[in-house]
Amino acid sequence: MTFDEDDVRRALNARSAAPTPEFRGRLSASLAERRRSPERMPSLAAVAAVVLAGALFSGPHQQLIMTTAAFFAVLGHLFPVWLKFRGGKGVATSLGAFILLTPKSILCMVFLFLLIAVAFRYVSLGSIAVAAAFPLLAWALHEYADSRQPVLIALVSALVIWRHRQNIRRLTAGTESKLGKAAGSESKSESESESTSESISKLEKSGTLGATRR
Repeated sequence: MTFDEDDVRRALNARSAAPTPEFRGRLSASLAERRRSPERMPSLAAVAAVVLAGALFSGPHQQLIMTTAAFFAVLGHLFPVWLKFRGGKGVATSLGAFILLTPKSILCMVFLFLLIAVAFRYVSLGSIAVAAAFPLLAWALHEYADSRQPVLIALVSALVIWRHRQNIRRLTAGTESKLGKAAGSESKSESESESTSESISKLEKSGTLGATRR
């Protein structure tokens, strides 16, 4: 069993009640489940918004209207009203929103992201790089029918990069997590903790620790 929005809201409001082990377990399972598919639903919603805009509007400005729909889909994901304007970082949502409008650019961005992520082992660096490259790719590959489309694409890229400002600071400071490093570090930390606990137990049994404290 996992939490829905109301469960989490009630739990956060009940500050005086101590969380039970069952509560913590259910919450952890819910968060882990969401992490496994972080932006799947927003991406699908963005695709649906663009398709709907294309179906409802036709004519010479159809591409511009679809691009506008994609822009607002990303904007809504970055700053959702129901979450007090604290949304995601918009990378996957942007890919979903523009996959029908700029397919060649999206394909190049996916390749570039994988190249950077594998070479440097920084997911955030790959995300920032593809966001910066997006308007340039769309312009170079002529994937626009109206001169205002590249402007909207550039705004999306700027917003995505801005949402990664904390990652940029960590990259500059050299403290950003690398691929595969977090799990190894956690394992090492747990191993060291267990080793320390065993050493303390041995010292207590032998009486050495008590003598040292006195």
